[in-house]
Amino acid sequence: MHAPTSRTLATFGLLGSSLVGCAAKPPAIASFHDLEGSQSSLGIPASRVAAIAAEDLAGPGVPLKVEPYDSRSAPRVSRPLAAQAAISATVGAGKPDSAVALGGAQEFARRQKVFMIAGATDPSLPERCGPGTYLVPFGDDAQAVAAADLVRKRFGTKVIVVADMRSDYTRVLAGYFENAFRVNGGTVMARLDPTMTGFAESFADAS
Repeated sequence: MHAPTSRTLATFGLLGSSLVGCAAKPPAIASFHDLEGSQSSLGIPASRVAAIAAEDLAGPGVPLKVEPYDSRSAPRVSRPLAAQAAISATVGAGKPDSAVALGGAQEFARRQKVFMIAGATDPSLPERCGPGTYLVPFGDDAQAVAAADLVRKRFGTKVIVVADMRSDYTRVLAGYFENAFRVNGGTVMARLDPTMTGFAESFADAS
């Protein structure tokens, strides 16, 4: 199963089992997924898994309402949608992208409601978003430690890190990887952006 879909399934399992039976009215999960834009390849399958998970959790005597929202891979869309949803929803869940997740989860935190981030992996998100925000997947820091350990064992103690500095995800992940690699006794020869002018020459020089 693709990682974002498995995270979505786990998220809804946790939410459903904790909410059902503990509310005076059927709990409502505001489910945010990017059905349009750059993150739609993750959002569409995740939204389908969320629907399946909700069906599995609901049943006779077990009411559970899922309210879908399309955040369209855009923070400017995510925040007002979340502000609207947080009024009536019991909890919020979803968000494969850190920038989109930040705006959405903050609106739930303002209303002192739980939001579970199912896809984004920036470990700073819970603190930046506010109380009641939880990160379901392993964070970039944990993933970077695992990657650094694997690289050191298989390829040695010297690396050149190649990362697209235009992306928050790859830039932050590269930083965590470099720190973990150095802690393990490795040497980072250079960090290079593949979009930079003269990348091939710089890579050859660093090698």
